[in-house]
Amino acid sequence: MRLMYIAYICSVIEFAAPVWYPSMSKTSIQKLQQIQNKALRLAMGLPCSTRIDDLHAEANVIPLIVHFQTLTALHAEKYQ
Repeated sequence: MRLMYIAYICSVIEFAAPVWYPSMSKTSIQKLQQIQNKALRLAMGLPCSTRIDDLHAEANVIPLIVHFQTLTALHAEKYQ
């Protein structure tokens, strides 16, 4: 299930992130993070009471904001 999450959900969420992420509000990023957390819990079969840090560690996934910042930095570095 984790591989399906990465292949289908992450690819959609990450599409063109370096372009749209810098203009996103914190609220929008938090909503995306909540969606990711729900999807990870479902994919990993973990209860809703699982701490977010433990959820990310178990799924071997970093929080979206960190991932978006990394993608944006790599994109900027590539095109400078």
